[in-house]
Amino acid sequence: MDCPKCKTYNPEDREICWRCDAPLPKPVEKKKRDPRTSNMVIMYVLVAVLMLLSLLQMCGGLGRGAAEPTSTGSLPRPVPAFAARSLVA
Repeated sequence: MDCPKCKTYNPEDREICWRCDAPLPKPVEKKKRDPRTSNMVIMYVLVAVLMLLSLLQMCGGLGRGAAEPTSTGSLPRPVPAFAARSLVA
């Protein structure tokens, strides 16, 4: 660490400059980030996205199960199974 007054190098453990006897600033320790916290946030976001996608799929918002509105704006009525068989035959 350099002395703020005379710019002389001093070891980190010194409290007073060896050359000019000026008090040296105390070294500031940097906080280390915990990698577990960022991993937990990523995991929670991933779980939330998967739950949202599965909920949308169950409600018919995604995939082939979703019905598209007709030109009148209403959903098409399902054809009964016995009527569909008679049309095919």
